Amino acid sequence: MQTLVEMIVNSAYTEQITEEQITGMLKEKVFPVGLREHMEVFFTEVPVPLLNRFRKEHGIALEQLKEYYDLFIKTHSRNKKVEELFYE
Repeated sequence: MQTLVEMIVNSAYTEQITEEQITGMLKEKVFPVGLREHMEVFFTEVPVPLLNRFRKEHGIALEQLKEYYDLFIKTHSRNKKVEELFYE
């Protein structure tokens, strides 16, 4: 059974990814072709409180999340609410 994060991230795509894959991409700072849209959805469609809980549950520092967002997401899928999280 998919988690809420997985349901949101996978809802528009036939290729499904898991929370573990999302965590790995965030921690390893990879943005693979074929999964880029999933990661953009992670930062733009997952509600910020859920995104913040996800990162805590998976041992992702806020700075790691910000770095990934700045490297791969911000230039074409900006989310002001996520950006506010980085500066709380």
